Amino acid sequence: MTENVLIAGRYRKVRDLGKGGMGEVILAEDTQLKDSTGTYLPVAIKMIRWNQRKFTDEQLKRFEKEKQMMVDIISPGREQPRLHPNIIRILNFVD
Repeated sequence: MTENVLIAGRYRKVRDLGKGGMGEVILAEDTQLKDSTGTYLPVAIKMIRWNQRKFTDEQLKRFEKEKQMMVDIISPGREQPRLHPNIIRILNFVD
């Protein structure tokens, strides 16, 4: 995927961060959220390569479990603890 491509009509790719067996992680800008300086919010996007190969049920369950763990750590309506810098906030899930 090339730079400056919009993903889900919202996220503009900046660069690749890493690749693995199931997909890739990219650095992007959220074009709908800006900070106080007017800079787009940087986000990391994990993209699963569904069309590259057939995933086993175990791999799909592992990804779903990972997604649910992230949601459980930071869930809406829950008092938000001070987060460790290595814990991310989930902003969006896109199919």
